[in-house]
Amino acid sequence: MWKLICIVFFLFCFEAKSQSEVNGIYMTYTDFKNSKLTNIFPEQPSSSQLNTESWIEITLDSIEKKNKNIWGVRINRTDWRLFKGEFYRVDCSDKIMIYTLPGFVPYDSPVVYDSRYFSLDESAPLLELTKRNLKKLYKNNQEFIDKLNALDKSISISQRSKKCNCFLVTQLF
Repeated sequence: MWKLICIVFFLFCFEAKSQSEVNGIYMTYTDFKNSKLTNIFPEQPSSSQLNTESWIEITLDSIEKKNKNIWGVRINRTDWRLFKGEFYRVDCSDKIMIYTLPGFVPYDSPVVYDSRYFSLDESAPLLELTKRNLKKLYKNNQEFIDKLNALDKSISISQRSKKCNCFLVTQLF
């Protein structure tokens, strides 16, 4: 009996690990929430591999959208949400959904300009991550609004906290 329990536990751990390391498509926000990937493809896709359902074309440098009715994809252990024709990297899905739209690197500049966005949950529209938008969306959460107002104006809410390696805004909830 003990061996059977160990085998089941090992298989469960292996399945949980392998699912997080697989590339694939999230058809809906519920699939993302439940970590249910479909249309699995290899970790290093070939330069012009088209998956079996023709949902997206995977290249080494880009993802070409073939169907706008997908929620997102996972590529190389990173989740991406498709919203209004753009792929946004999912950076936080704990208390608030936080996304990054990767920016550009100006010529001869070490700085990358990314844009941060947020949504109330996996199915809500994305808004730019600003104090104004947060106050508008969370107007009924006075405790959160008070903490937001108490922040020093020089502090960016989209910066990461050194204490927990999470976004500052998530610590305000």
